[in-house]
Amino acid sequence: QFLPIGEMEIGETVQTFQGNTKRIEAKLALSTYLPWTFVSCEVGLRKPDAALFEHCTQALGRAPGESIFVADQPHNITGAQEAGWQGIQFRGAADLRDRLTRLGMLP
Repeated sequence: QFLPIGEMEIGETVQTFQGNTKRIEAKLALSTYLPWTFVSCEVGLRKPDAALFEHCTQALGRAPGESIFVADQPHNITGAQEAGWQGIQFRGAADLRDRLTRLGMLP
């Protein structure tokens, strides 16, 4: 049920408080679709801190350049870029599909 797209693996970073993650999971069952989640209150780091993205990169065993962070808030993208990730501001599904296609992530 995970959402692999070609060679991509999709996960999430969540900025929330302790206890809220269980409520979100119970309601949306995101773990059914996403193989990994990093939660700010569990790792002790928050967006846009580059250290959060460095933590994710290390935990996943990936090189920073292999990771893309998509967010609606430009200031959150800054931290990802400082950690060597590519950043995309979400401006709608069509724009995201176009950007991922130009990056070679989608056919």
